[in-house]
Amino acid sequence: MLQIMNNVPQISGKYFLTVISAVTLLLVMVCPRDIQSQYFGRNKVQYETFDFNVMKTENFDIYYYSPESLAVSDAARMMERWNYRLSPIFNHKLVNRQPMIIYANHADFQQTNVIGSIISQGTGGFTESRKNRIVLPLTGVYRDNDHVIGHELVHAYQYDLMKAGEDVSRGAANQMPLWFIEGMAEYLSIGRQDALTGMWLRDAFIYEKIPSFSDLSRDPRYFPYRWGHAVWAYVGSKYGDRVVGALYRNIIVNGWRQGFENVIKINPDSLSTEWQNYLKKYYSEDRWNLRKPDEAGEAIITGNNGFNLAPSISPDGQYVAFLSRKDLFSIDLYMANAQTGEVIKKLVSSQSDAHFDALRFMDAAGSWSPDGSKFAFVVFKSGDNSISIVDISSQNIEQTLQIESADAILDVAWSPDGKSIVYTGLDGGISDLFLYDFKTKSSVRLTNDRFANIQPSWSPDGKKLLFVTDQGPETTFGNLEYGTMKIGMLDLKNDELSFIQLDGARKHINPQYSQDGQNIYFVGDRNGYSNIYRYSLQEQEFYQITDISTGVSGLTELSPVFSLAKHGNRMAFSVFQDADYNIYARKYSGTEGELVTGPWTNQGREIPVYEETKGENLVDQYINNAVAGLPGRRLFPIKDYDPSLQLISAGQTGIGVAVDRFGAALGGAVNFVFSDMLGNHLLGVAAQVNGSYKDIGGQAVYMNQKRRLNWGGLIGHIPYRSVRT
Repeated sequence: MLQIMNNVPQISGKYFLTVISAVTLLLVMVCPRDIQSQYFGRNKVQYETFDFNVMKTENFDIYYYSPESLAVSDAARMMERWNYRLSPIFNHKLVNRQPMIIYANHADFQQTNVIGSIISQGTGGFTESRKNRIVLPLTGVYRDNDHVIGHELVHAYQYDLMKAGEDVSRGAANQMPLWFIEGMAEYLSIGRQDALTGMWLRDAFIYEKIPSFSDLSRDPRYFPYRWGHAVWAYVGSKYGDRVVGALYRNIIVNGWRQGFENVIKINPDSLSTEWQNYLKKYYSEDRWNLRKPDEAGEAIITGNNGFNLAPSISPDGQYVAFLSRKDLFSIDLYMANAQTGEVIKKLVSSQSDAHFDALRFMDAAGSWSPDGSKFAFVVFKSGDNSISIVDISSQNIEQTLQIESADAILDVAWSPDGKSIVYTGLDGGISDLFLYDFKTKSSVRLTNDRFANIQPSWSPDGKKLLFVTDQGPETTFGNLEYGTMKIGMLDLKNDELSFIQLDGARKHINPQYSQDGQNIYFVGDRNGYSNIYRYSLQEQEFYQITDISTGVSGLTELSPVFSLAKHGNRMAFSVFQDADYNIYARKYSGTEGELVTGPWTNQGREIPVYEETKGENLVDQYINNAVAGLPGRRLFPIKDYDPSLQLISAGQTGIGVAVDRFGAALGGAVNFVFSDMLGNHLLGVAAQVNGSYKDIGGQAVYMNQKRRLNWGGLIGHIPYRSVRT
């Protein structure tokens, strides 16, 4: 750090402190690590240097690096389609070209410099307000990519309207609660049917905890995405979807309460009561027959701050490994008795283990070795994903597999002979199945396509793999339409692929063979409720095992939630209950369940909507029309990334002139922060004068964050008072 100071007489000590305060503020704005990023000793590190290009569509500048070019081209088309959909809703066109920065996976995304804070695994993307930049990782599942892009573009419209409107009141805009903002983005990107939101609503009704708008604004236990989605589905159905943009535009000018009264002629308190009463009446109808999930099995693991996820039962059915937040501040790996739920030991702690930075918990579960002596799981390590193996007895990390064939890892499954592990890997943002051989220490790719290929598991004889995929005629990359997440069955000897699909189910996750190989157990959402099913390979019939009013569910629709003992007769699964995630267990026999017959419905996907709508259902119309607004398949122009700096923040400025019997004096201060689009280069400048031109002080701070070694410099001129005695 370079600092130049000149001897300038007749300067007050107060002025010196003012300049220092301004520079301190500037350093906080420019520094790449904000205070939040320091919690519990975790720092944000740029492990990799990404060589970005810019893909230019009609309305968007999409920043990406070359390994993800195929998936990015599809994401660009999604972006244009969402823009076509959302512009009429907000009655607005984006003022400038919209930037979107895409990372190939979540580990790369966590290294972004667009914001300085640490990004959690639960963040699927964000839109920052200074330059309206959308930043997100690819997930390996096209349907999920599409949803996140739509969600974040809603936020871009929200910010753009706040900046474009001359009458916008910052105070009025700040009155909007999180559920209002995030719920709008969910509603406009999902529509009026969603199994996950429906599950949250049913659970609240069962446990008599349907909230008011005030509860949603104050109580963090009410997840703003799901509950905000529910509110907007009701408002959109009652007043028509064009009211979404109209209400938002009015609120940012006139304030929260006045905006409601101006647009829909009702204050938010009255609407809240109306909505609460409607939900209670809606779910009281006989057709629902809602009940607590106690009959699903034995609740063996509860509490732990409501966070018990990704159960994996040992081959003999005696133990269950699971992820939990027992210690509140971290998510760790535990082992419990599968009969009683008694926690036997903490296998791995992400806070204290130097082998890795964090456990992957949103979309990954671990796998036991065939003899039950070891456990494999996915970790974040040095900006990548790796597979770590812990010895159950000693709790030592035996080895960590550095996977070169994939950029990220989602799921792992240990082979029956113990010689290999199959895993889902992301390569260029696209998911495929890979096989790691312990002897050769190398991987072989088993699939190679743009379809989703996740959650693999082995047949007892090791000759076949089950996995979850959207492959099929309903998925078309030309129109970017996505089919049901069904069960794929891959014969490893002859590469033959077949599919299993339950009528009325839009997802089939965690498929696993019974120990005799005659049945396949999985979690499906027939009728919109996530439950456990059995498919008899001999009978070719489906049987329903559980009938839960809430759902067998994890944090997301595709989170792993179910595990079957390979040699025992016990299963473990995660149940959403009273807004918590608890682990249940029960026996299985290979003959249980009720035969699935008859027609299916979308009842569990229903979000309570007003019976007599007064306007158009624009959202469901555009979601069900994949072609409208979608550009044809073509090569978009690509340019090299330009790291030039642009203004991202300007502090409050002021200037004044004073005259007295000693003469005239000038006072004022300015400060600015500049950045390139990726946030790799930051420049802050501040200047202040208090008196004559001799009293001008200023500093400039530069930070370079492009590589792991961040460096910077400071140069300035600060006048000070020199007193001779």
